[in-house]
Amino acid sequence: MSTIIFGDGDLSFSSIFLKGKRPGSLTSTVFLSKDQLIATYGPGFRITFIFHMLKLNNKAFPEIEERVAALEANGVDVMYSVDVTLLPDTLSSQKFDLIIFNFPHSGGKSKINENRKLLIDMFQSFSGIASGEIHVTLLPGQGGTPADGGRCRAKGNTWQVRDAAAQAGFILIRIDKFDTSTYNLTGYRGSQKNFRCQTGLIHVFIYRPLQSVQLDQVIEGSRLAEYLGKDEECEIVIRATDKEEGSFRDLFSLDLAGRKRRRPLQSLDQEAKEYFGLSDVKELYYPASYTERILYPIEESHDFSIWTDGSSSPPIIPTLLRTVGILLHKVEKREVYHDTQQNRYSHNYRVTYRNDWEALSRAQIKHYAHTILRSSLEKDGFMLH
Repeated sequence: MSTIIFGDGDLSFSSIFLKGKRPGSLTSTVFLSKDQLIATYGPGFRITFIFHMLKLNNKAFPEIEERVAALEANGVDVMYSVDVTLLPDTLSSQKFDLIIFNFPHSGGKSKINENRKLLIDMFQSFSGIASGEIHVTLLPGQGGTPADGGRCRAKGNTWQVRDAAAQAGFILIRIDKFDTSTYNLTGYRGSQKNFRCQTGLIHVFIYRPLQSVQLDQVIEGSRLAEYLGKDEECEIVIRATDKEEGSFRDLFSLDLAGRKRRRPLQSLDQEAKEYFGLSDVKELYYPASYTERILYPIEESHDFSIWTDGSSSPPIIPTLLRTVGILLHKVEKREVYHDTQQNRYSHNYRVTYRNDWEALSRAQIKHYAHTILRSSLEKDGFMLH
């Protein structure tokens, strides 16, 4: 197993990680050059760190040169001047089973937008070297997930780590507590300020980019196709229902067209759920190889309105299913407005987008909602406003 640790200021985390005697190779990187590292954490460095009411001084920590020597003696590749957003060629050509970055920060009292950009650029870099899990440790309130607990902030006041990851094709699969029982963090560039990492949260990601949103393509490689193919060669035919609003599975039906017979499967979802032992019908529409579901999937709603000459609802569901497919979480009809002067009706809809299994960023949702869907509706003859 190959592991790389980014931004390990004084290499203390790498030293603790190495003591865990984990198998495989370890690469440890620091942002500073070797000369800067020694100047910052070298012989002149003194620290008083209070941890669990116990005072420690620099005698409890080996000098930085001793630490580097110990790491290298144990086969650790220590790299200097590594910017996680701009990886050197020596790293960009490698693959790692585990990538770790604890408490990334753009430095100083930076703005939230700068830390968001750091995460976005960081995950873009990781997309070229990741072959397993990525562990990003943040303080409660930074990540912007329900796991932040009492430190939850408004979405606009967080680093939005899920969205940063999704832009590079990564999904969040779990959040663990950061173990500080054997780790004392010395603070940013050796400052004597106590960095409170005890409440840190490890956000665990894997690479699973969005493949296709078209229902027929998604179903072709899904558990559902496996179930339908177990007893006969068949073709799955997707048909929109007569409903004008509802959740994902309310809006379409599936017909099974076999070589010898054609029949609707009214209880198809229930049959397949029982066959696979699944709890959620939407799990049927993804491959069995997807064993990790997204933790706290990104979900956003966007509205649009359509003019009609009469009060009857426009048949938009076939266009929605064909265009946004598996991203369609639910459709709500908000209101109907009658323009008496021109004797026409405005039908307002709210579409909620979400994907529980593949990476979906807010930018992708916006693109589907405001560009792809609107274009498809106009091509199908609907008058938007």
